[in-house]
Amino acid sequence: MAYMSPAAPGEPYKWMTEAAKQQQVGGARLLDVAVVTAPAEVAAALELEEGEQVLLRKLVMTLDGEPTELTHSYYPLGLCEGTPMMEKRRIRGGTPALLNSMGFPPREFIDEVSAEIPTEEEAVELELPKGMPVLVAFRVVYSDDRRPIEATLMTKAAHRYRMRYRMQVGEEESRV
Repeated sequence: MAYMSPAAPGEPYKWMTEAAKQQQVGGARLLDVAVVTAPAEVAAALELEEGEQVLLRKLVMTLDGEPTELTHSYYPLGLCEGTPMMEKRRIRGGTPALLNSMGFPPREFIDEVSAEIPTEEEAVELELPKGMPVLVAFRVVYSDDRRPIEATLMTKAAHRYRMRYRMQVGEEESRV
């Protein structure tokens, strides 16, 4: 599934509605919500100083009851302090809908994609067969004025996932 606009107020997370369009049942299991020290790659992506704290929301996404994606989503603390994002509970419509309602709509994202050998955590959470590689996407989401609002590491069970990208080709050069 592609990156989608945030869900409308009161609507379910787009993962669920997009799965239903494909005759699948999408789900999400929240594993953890914690304030952590930003990994170096995340700090750089979010334009933070090394060692700064961020909010981590960790989930397992499912399709038809099968785990397909393990996500580690990081947010600058200044964006999420005092919001439902800090609570260990799922957010109706997901964090993109909440951020949008707070005045931080997603305007652009950049993905870096690779194929890798899974970590032990990834193999367990995604119920991977021995020797199965994973697809890893590191996504940075930007709001107005190209302000980074989210950095997410998405580890996808390679045998259960297909990625499709659509990009406009035109006069404006893409930023890489």
